[in-house]
Amino acid sequence: MISESSRGWPRGEAFGLTSQVRRAAGSVVATIAEEQGRRGAPEFVHHLSIADGSFSEVEALVLVSSRFLSIDNPTEDRLLQQVSAVWRPLRGLMISLR
Repeated sequence: MISESSRGWPRGEAFGLTSQVRRAAGSVVATIAEEQGRRGAPEFVHHLSIADGSFSEVEALVLVSSRFLSIDNPTEDRLLQQVSAVWRPLRGLMISLR
């Protein structure tokens, strides 16, 4: 979702936002996948918490990108809705494990 939408962003954007938002989105998946090799709820919650922070970063970068890269409102809204649709269950899982 992030990679597809960011393809149309200006190539010469000064803040490196395209790269940042892609890395943050990838970090969510990588952080949760890293936990697969470990056991125990406390470690799992820790990694979910890190992924939660990456989701916050993605959300903030979408908002910043919207302002500085002139991303249209429908695209911004769609991205934020998609992020929220994945983020909500993750947060619910994290809360239930605590």
